Formats: sequence, structure tokens, C-alpha cells
Amino acid sequence: MRKRSVLPFLSMLGLTAVLPNLVLSQTTLTGGLQAPMKISLTAAGDLVVAEGGIGRNNGRVSLVRRSGQRLTLISGLPAGPGAEGGNSGPTAAIFSGDTLYVLIGQGNGLMAGPTPGKEVTVRIQA
Repeated sequence: MRKRSVLPFLSMLGLTAVLPNLVLSQTTLTGGLQAPMKISLTAAGDLVVAEGGIGRNNGRVSLVRRSGQRLTLISGLPAGPGAEGGNSGPTAAIFSGDTLYVLIGQGNGLMAGPTPGKEVTVRIQA
């Protein structure tokens, strides 16, 4: 497959004059994340981070405020050594309304999860 440049497309949009003046910089918003896997955006503009953890059964989900403050929403989630090396635990998290959905990857098969049908409620103070 032949590679194509995006410059002709950008020039049609009048953007090539802007490209040479772009300055890319990196800013750290927060620290202390443990193997972040996926990040989703809340309606309020905060980030929900699914963290695979760094050991057995220490996966967690954090909320990172726009200010950079990190809050643990839920911790102690199933996690363990993954098939590819690293840790496998929570791999995605997203809010739908007031409900937090967490997808657990490979996890730790030795730790039982909550009883089916049991609800876990997480409340966030604004």
C-alpha cells in the first residue's frame, strides 16, 4: 500500500500555513496512576481512568478533575498478571448517567466477584 502525505489535503483546507508555527508541548495533568488502561470523559469534563493496578487485586477506577486532582472512585478490583506480561485488571470505565460501568480484563480467577444482581453505588461529592 502506498503511503500518502496529508499535506495536500491540509493545504486545500488552508492549514499548511499554520503547521510550521505549531509548538507541541507536554503537560502532566496528574500523577499516581497505576497502569492506566483507558480514559473516558465525563459530561462535566473530568476524566474517568480505568487502572489495571500493579499487583494482585488492586485494580481501581479514578476520577481526575480538570484541576488535576485524582480521586479514587473504587479500588480493590480483580487484577493479576496478564498474558502479555504487565497486569490485567480494569480495562475500561465509563459513566452513563449516575451509573459507573467497569470492564474487568483477565483479572484474577481466584477472587470471587460480587453476587450477581448486587449493585455497587459510588457517590461523588462536587
